Amino acid sequence: MTQEATSEQATSGEAATGKAPRAVPPAPSVSVLLIGLGRRAREGVEARLAELGLAYHHLSALGHLRRQAGLSYSELARRASVTTQSMQTTVAHLERRGLVDRGAATSQGRRADLQVTERGAAVLAEAEAALRVVDDSLVAGLDPAAREQLEQTLVRLFAGSAGRGEPGPPAGQPTASTR
Repeated sequence: MTQEATSEQATSGEAATGKAPRAVPPAPSVSVLLIGLGRRAREGVEARLAELGLAYHHLSALGHLRRQAGLSYSELARRASVTTQSMQTTVAHLERRGLVDRGAATSQGRRADLQVTERGAAVLAEAEAALRVVDDSLVAGLDPAAREQLEQTLVRLFAGSAGRGEPGPPAGQPTASTR
C-alpha cells in the first residue's frame, strides 16, 4: 500500500469515526531491523551456549580453528577481531576444558600450533545444533525458499561490508547448503 493510499484511508477513517486514526509509521530502517533481530539472536545464542559452558568468543575460536588448524594466537586473534591477549585467555579456557590443544610445547617466541581436540569437535557440534535451534526460531515464519534467500542475502551483505573494513561473518557458521 502506498503512503498516499494510507493517508487517504486515514482521512476517510477520521471522517467516519470522528477520531484521528493512528499514524502509520514510515518504513523502518534496514539497520534498525538488523539491530533488533541481532539483539534477539545474540540473546538466544548466548543462552544456548551458556548451557554448554561456552560464550560466543569460545565458539568463534573453535570455529576458526576447525576451519584452519595450526593457527597461532595472533592469527586466530586477527580472524576473530580481538587482541592477542584476549585470544590467549580464550584459548587457555578452552584448553583447560580439553577443547583445544596447543600441540608441541611452546616457549617464548615460538609459534603455538592450536588444534581443536576430539572433545572440542564434539562440543562444537553441540553448539552448532544449539545455533540451529536459535536460527529456526528467528525464521520460523519463513518457508524454506525464503529462508535460503535470506541466508544468501546476508552472506552477500557480509561479504560486501568486509571489503569496506567492516565486520565480516561469524566463523564456522554453517549455511543451509552445508547443514
